[in-house]
Amino acid sequence: MGLEKLNEHHKKNHKDVSTISVNDVLLKLFNEKKMLTTKMIYKLVEASDVEVAAAITSLEKQGMIKDVAGGTWVRTDKDSKQPVLV
Repeated sequence: MGLEKLNEHHKKNHKDVSTISVNDVLLKLFNEKKMLTTKMIYKLVEASDVEVAAAITSLEKQGMIKDVAGGTWVRTDKDSKQPVLV
């Protein structure tokens, strides 16, 4: 593949990861792991402490996650506020 074609292929198939928010990353992690501790979140999400804390607060206010035991977060069903296995 020539350099021009390679660049064209890359432009067509490259997904812009900068559009993914910390919220999106956290929800993806919750969907995969079902439950995360605050320590795990900070380890897994590559963002500043302030961004992670803001995302956790935002998701909690939306009823998407809840703190079940001192920094252990679970994903919740938005309607019933019950833990949900996704």
